[in-house]
Order: sequence, then C-alpha cells, then structure tokens
Amino acid sequence: TKRVDPKYTPEAMRAKIQGVVTLLVSIDAKGVVTGATVAESLDAENGLDNSAIDAVMQWSFLPGTIDGVAKPFNVKVSMEFRLH
Repeated sequence: TKRVDPKYTPEAMRAKIQGVVTLLVSIDAKGVVTGATVAESLDAENGLDNSAIDAVMQWSFLPGTIDGVAKPFNVKVSMEFRLH
C-alpha cells in the first residue's frame, strides 16, 4: 500500500552502476515490513544494497491472508537502479 523508491548514492552515480538488487522481505500480519536481507547483491561497496533495504523498510503491504486470517509472510522484491 506504500512504496518508497531507493535512492542512488553519489558514489554509485559516479561509478555509473546500474542493475537490480533482490531482497528477501519479511512482512508481519498487519502488512508492516519487519526485516529485509540482500538475496542478490548489486553493489555493497557504493551503498546501493543498503539503499534498497532502507527503501523497502518504509514499504507497507496489504496483510497476507490464509483462509481469511491475516498471517506474516516473506516475499522476494527486486529493486532496479537505472541512470537516466
């Protein structure tokens, strides 16, 4: 229900790094992100992996349900970094 885009770090912009960071994201029964880890790194050195985590930690989701009951769940999220 809420999505925040990741921000390029100045170092990554200077290095002209582009690509995708894939995260494993944990979401509670209320749809709140409770944690995120990098599944596939793009750039740990210049901060893009951390920028992706910072952004997804601000996201919110509709609660996941099983048989009508809200449950916590995990999802894989890919964040793309492209220079314009």
